[in-house]
Amino acid sequence: MKTRRDSLAAMLAVYRRRLAVLEGNGNQNDTLERNVKEAEQNYLLYSRKQEEARIADSLDDKKIANVTIAEEPVEHYIPASPNTTLNLAMGALLAALASLAAVFGLEYAGERFYTPAELETATGLPVFATLAYERS
Repeated sequence: MKTRRDSLAAMLAVYRRRLAVLEGNGNQNDTLERNVKEAEQNYLLYSRKQEEARIADSLDDKKIANVTIAEEPVEHYIPASPNTTLNLAMGALLAALASLAAVFGLEYAGERFYTPAELETATGLPVFATLAYERS
């Protein structure tokens, strides 16, 4: 039993040494992983700054200054479509109002001729006949 205990103690000592080496390697591995993440973040920052500098140089070449993106563009999920019924109703109403305005405008702004001489003077053509208009 004593020999068995001594051999197990020796094996335990070997395993503890291996464990200490592995723990040291684990700490070294953690440090290396942190360094990789830091390098990756630095690379992303560098590439973003490089792209911003390229855009700024492009804007400077085109003489555009102080351009910033205020808000990222957003895609609308509901497509915009015309309201056909409303558009037709509004078009008919607008056409009726425009035609009434045109008629009244022409009525008030148009020239009226009361005598054949006024008509000859305005058109430069002779008047052959006139018709009398009686209001009833």
